Amino acid sequence: MVQPRLSRGFQNAGRREDSEDFDATAKPLPEREDFHATATPLPERFQQEAAIPKGQELPFAFSAVPSYILRHCNRRASVITTMPSLQKKICLLGTFGVGKTSLVRRFVENHFEDKYLSTIGVKVSRKQLAVAAGTLDLLVWDIANADELGTVEKSYFRGAQGALVVHDLTRPESCERLAVYCRRFLEVAPRARLVFAGNKLDLIEAPQPSPEEYLQFTAGFSAPHFFTSAKTGAQVEQAFQALAEAILAAP
Repeated sequence: MVQPRLSRGFQNAGRREDSEDFDATAKPLPEREDFHATATPLPERFQQEAAIPKGQELPFAFSAVPSYILRHCNRRASVITTMPSLQKKICLLGTFGVGKTSLVRRFVENHFEDKYLSTIGVKVSRKQLAVAAGTLDLLVWDIANADELGTVEKSYFRGAQGALVVHDLTRPESCERLAVYCRRFLEVAPRARLVFAGNKLDLIEAPQPSPEEYLQFTAGFSAPHFFTSAKTGAQVEQAFQALAEAILAAP
């Protein structure tokens, strides 16, 4: 193994002048004050981790560390301390006009538009969530009317880990095919997790709906049921968060 070569000053550090290997021509180490004044400062992130007040001088032993070593430690520490990033694909299922696109826009952009925009094919959005395991990147596939997908349906569903199944609280008939959408989705992604969302809660007068009212449509699937409003934002974040947590908890 090739041994690193040290400067004469470092070679003589700690050696007596009467020792055989002492080199009298070597440049001595600078005094502490001079050396400390020109030393490379420890990065601020390391000062914080070491609980050293900002602006306070570091001990001599730390300030004497060469800059190239500090840069290496900085890179290593960033790898160690950076939380892992996970990526999961989810789909939005439901018939036309139930508010799938509006839910995605509220969740991803925190924005709502009254104008109805019909989705053609699929639109993919991304949203980051903070979870216990680190950062979760949700790839949200806003899929067009599930009854019109035809032969491309399987390609849209493939690789998905979950689905938000949406129905319209103002249109009871939008619930009738929920079970059909779920079964077709699970045929392609059998290990995926589901969450139901009854949307347009802002248009419903008291009393508020309950999951029990929709058991005839959802009883065959073990999934939570939220009542959301893309317009007001009610329960939107909670529905997507519940789906993300269910995906992460899956074996």
